[in-house]
Amino acid sequence: MKRIYSSILIPLILAPLFIVFNNALTYTETVYSDPDYSVVYVRQGFEASNLTILSIQVTSDGKPLEFGYTLIGITVGGATEVKRGKGYGRVVVDVSSYVGEVERILERSHANPQNSGVGLLAFIVTMTEENGEKYISTDIISIPVIPGKAVGATIEVNTVFKPVHRVKYHVENSTTGTPIEPLTTSPPPRFDEYCIVTGNKEECWYWQFDSTIYASQQPEFVPLSIIKLDPYDGFRVKYAQIHHLIKLGTSSVTKMGLGIGMKIQSATTAYAPGVGFIIQSSSSIETIYSYSCIFYNVKVQNTSSHCYDELNNKYTEFLGPYGEALLATGFNGYIWLVKYKKIHEVCWGASCYKEVIDEGYAVFLVPQFGSGNKIEGKYMLDDDPYNNDGLLEAIFDYFVNSSNITRDYLGWYGPQKYWYTTAYTIKVDSSSTRFAFPAIPVGAIALYILTEIGVSIPPALAVVLPLLVVSISIDVENAEFYGYLATFTFETNQSVYFNPYYYKIQTYFVKDASSYYAIPALFMDPHV
Repeated sequence: MKRIYSSILIPLILAPLFIVFNNALTYTETVYSDPDYSVVYVRQGFEASNLTILSIQVTSDGKPLEFGYTLIGITVGGATEVKRGKGYGRVVVDVSSYVGEVERILERSHANPQNSGVGLLAFIVTMTEENGEKYISTDIISIPVIPGKAVGATIEVNTVFKPVHRVKYHVENSTTGTPIEPLTTSPPPRFDEYCIVTGNKEECWYWQFDSTIYASQQPEFVPLSIIKLDPYDGFRVKYAQIHHLIKLGTSSVTKMGLGIGMKIQSATTAYAPGVGFIIQSSSSIETIYSYSCIFYNVKVQNTSSHCYDELNNKYTEFLGPYGEALLATGFNGYIWLVKYKKIHEVCWGASCYKEVIDEGYAVFLVPQFGSGNKIEGKYMLDDDPYNNDGLLEAIFDYFVNSSNITRDYLGWYGPQKYWYTTAYTIKVDSSSTRFAFPAIPVGAIALYILTEIGVSIPPALAVVLPLLVVSISIDVENAEFYGYLATFTFETNQSVYFNPYYYKIQTYFVKDASSYYAIPALFMDPHV
């Protein structure tokens, strides 16, 4: 019996030791995952390294693709092209230097680099065919870079190629575009972008970083929600109240992202390629934003208004609006507006020509944190919303006058003195997706700032900017989260009919959801 007992005991002792040893070899964490796109951090436990390696695998119909890629990331001072190249099926590149740039962004924003990160844009180019026609097609994804987890790790990205931009491939025998410096010898097939060689002709297509149009050097006020009291509301509304609450680590909500807003000039719609900023829960339940304001209309009730930031224990009392007004709650943050362009380059022997075949813009937002990795709440009040002055009025005007943005009514309520709604109600009404809700008007903020500092805005860009919004996204469809994200409450001095409305951007393409959605903004008017 002793021999039988000992022969069983030894494997039982060694088995858990083997599991611990084996787990120490490789550590993996899935940062993002859906059927078409995943980001997994892989760390080898016994290999000491300060490098961050990015591995991108691209497939279509289950098969590897030949593709070119360009990586564009933001920095404290603006933006930069991180890498450019090409590969077949998979590319592996060292992005260690860019992780340092992300750390500097997070340090300035007081965000924790252990559980916060910034999105790195990847433009992926290849040739596709449809109905006998060939196209040079582009897919764009965002890769979250979390410094505390990325250093010493491999970021494994697996994506199914689904183009969001394409141009028809023409076989031409003439040269177009701007001549570039002639090469001394016929150029060999290049290794830094997607190219096609036919005889002595070589054609290449690639995206490149063009310029930083704006990058915040100090925090800007970013409204998460805006209430408009029109002249009729100003005679009836006693107070308007906004309450915000974001909890992570509860009800399966483990991370929150702020998206990137993009627009390619030739495209008819805006585009959300993924997260521009991400924060994950570092405990079982973690509240990262809790802010509430009650704005008393002193024309109806002479009472002081106040806001309370629960997490940072800040109470602010102030004189509220008198009648019509714009009332906003949100937070401070840093904004980037970046320009990029698509290049077509043709070489005939030693003569090369280059042309810009498309341009585009992207906006990023990183919030300002207070102590304990909590977002600080802020408010703004415009007591004269019709004098053509101020950020809130500018944002509303941009939305009202922009194409592809509509005003939608939530219904007819009353007669009654009290009405409230939640962000979840607006989300359901607009048929939005968890991957992109709600719209935060970062592009409109950038347009206002550029105008204020005297920068000349091309008309085409002025049209595009209101459509460039950053959205809040979470990893599950969760009514509780969206319900507490924003709650709006109104009380009047007599029974009235409420006919509230909000704004939404139509047909916004969301990469994560692989479809078009209406993305609503939390811009409310009780419309009594």
